[in-house]
Amino acid sequence: MPAEDKPATVRPRRRIQLEDGDQGPRPQTGPAGPAGPRGPNRETGPVQPNAPSDDDFERLARMLERIRKTLALLIHLNPPVIADELQLEFVKNWPEAEEQLVRAISQLREPRSDISAAPSRRLLRRRLASAGMTGEMLRMKEVSLNYHLDRVERTIFDDVQLKPSVTDRVIATLVRWFRPASKVVNSILGSVINAFPGIEIVKELKEHLEASYEIADATREEREE
Repeated sequence: MPAEDKPATVRPRRRIQLEDGDQGPRPQTGPAGPAGPRGPNRETGPVQPNAPSDDDFERLARMLERIRKTLALLIHLNPPVIADELQLEFVKNWPEAEEQLVRAISQLREPRSDISAAPSRRLLRRRLASAGMTGEMLRMKEVSLNYHLDRVERTIFDDVQLKPSVTDRVIATLVRWFRPASKVVNSILGSVINAFPGIEIVKELKEHLEASYEIADATREEREE
């Protein structure tokens, strides 16, 4: 007779006892990790935690526009405060410096939809972030810039423009406001030179313009002696 089939033996599953705090098997980690590549993206570079936003770009564009406007007023001031031969040279060289400011402003305001500008825009973000031209720090610089330049422009509009001559009192007031404003402008221009190398031209011209106003004030003091 054929032997009876014996039922298969079913071995009970072993239950793994987890100790307190043990979450069971962990996913395998390695260079790629559980969620994909680790580290910086090879195409875009390292992620900057304080990378400037589009609002930062527009804020900086406004700041450079304000600097452009005030420098133009000081260079073309009529009646002039600085020596005629100096003003002539500043007027001749201003277009080149102004062009650098306009280029930087245009680059900051390039539309995000412009795909061809994407690589340069990413590089620009990194350079501005490394210079502290982002977020609350950038906002503070804008407030400071406007505060100082408001006083310079108020003196120009109220006491200089369309007047037959400039009094010594007005020269003293204008130079007194221009000194601290110039320091603020230097801070901003110096921070963006790495992102916009042509801004060095603007900074150099501004420093010579400041020196010319200092000479005008020194000449005023000599007249009062």
